[in-house]
Amino acid sequence: MPAKSGVSSNRPLRSGTQSLERALAILKAVAASHRTGAPVSAVMQAARLNRSTTYRMLKCLAEQGAIRHDDRLSGYVLGPLALDLALAAQDQLSLKELVAGVLARVAEQTGDTVFLLLRSEDDSLCVDRRLGSYPVKTLVVDVGTRRPLGIGAGAVAMLGALSDEGCRQVALRISSRLAAFGTTPAAVLRAARLSRRLGYTAATAHGIDSVTALAMPVLDTHGNPMAAVAVAAINARMGRQRQKQLVAVLQEAVQACGKLLPDYHGASPALSHAVSGKRR
Repeated sequence: MPAKSGVSSNRPLRSGTQSLERALAILKAVAASHRTGAPVSAVMQAARLNRSTTYRMLKCLAEQGAIRHDDRLSGYVLGPLALDLALAAQDQLSLKELVAGVLARVAEQTGDTVFLLLRSEDDSLCVDRRLGSYPVKTLVVDVGTRRPLGIGAGAVAMLGALSDEGCRQVALRISSRLAAFGTTPAAVLRAARLSRRLGYTAATAHGIDSVTALAMPVLDTHGNPMAAVAVAAINARMGRQRQKQLVAVLQEAVQACGKLLPDYHGASPALSHAVSGKRR
């Protein structure tokens, strides 16, 4: 019997590539609606699949990070894996070049070390570092370092920008990795809640008690944290009054970055919110 309503009969293809073809069809359908979110019904229609098959494929793709469900949009959008692949395919466009002017300006204004960190699923990834004019350099994180969200001021700022439930889910997934950093899920959640209340993070640099870092999240147009800008300096330069000044500088910086970086959902097909890096 022929399939009804544009839905496939699920019979094996002679080419032996049925699952791959289905997955690609779903990805194309989700990509076509990345701004508004693709509902299951639209994916079924575009990919010509029945409901049960569509749900199985969506679940598999979501587990692999190729797509994710956005509750705000009530539909599926591209996930970190799809965006990582987009970045790898278009490496001629440098992320650093997009926000280089912003980071350079912050380093010049503050004289301190400035970091750009991106959110990559449950991790933060340092993708750029700019040195200020102050003679004592605070090189607390190397470019390419990947850490769990909640470890480091920038990571806490991004975690705190999530909802309470989002924070709890992340803390649960990274719980087994936190012991290596001398902390716990409960401590990470407390830091995230404080960051959300203040609108920024102020914390001792991980493993370096003599350095304090301030960070603020960069949000996409849907309010999702996609990056963070952080400034680190020795404690002697981080008095209360100067921290207020730095917060004002960071506010301008993250607003500028938010206009330059693509949305978490992949509004720009040439760039992702995540790139590969060494995990710690």
